[in-house]
Amino acid sequence: MYIENESTISHAVVGLMIENGWNLVKAWRKHLGLSQEKLANLTGISQSAISQMEQSNNLRSGTVEKLAAAMGIASEQLVD
Repeated sequence: MYIENESTISHAVVGLMIENGWNLVKAWRKHLGLSQEKLANLTGISQSAISQMEQSNNLRSGTVEKLAAAMGIASEQLVD
């Protein structure tokens, strides 16, 4: 797992973004081995909303905080 105060993005996550055209939310989720359903359960956000977030680069700060906390990463790691 990643250190909460860390603000860098893993090379593996960047690779997933480049290779697949994914945004940071999807790349981190896949890198951490989480399904959309599991991330939805951890955040209290619906699976369909997670899916929509993975198609967007405009997330609310509160949502970024929830996602980051559920993934064990710093919120800065979800913002490019």
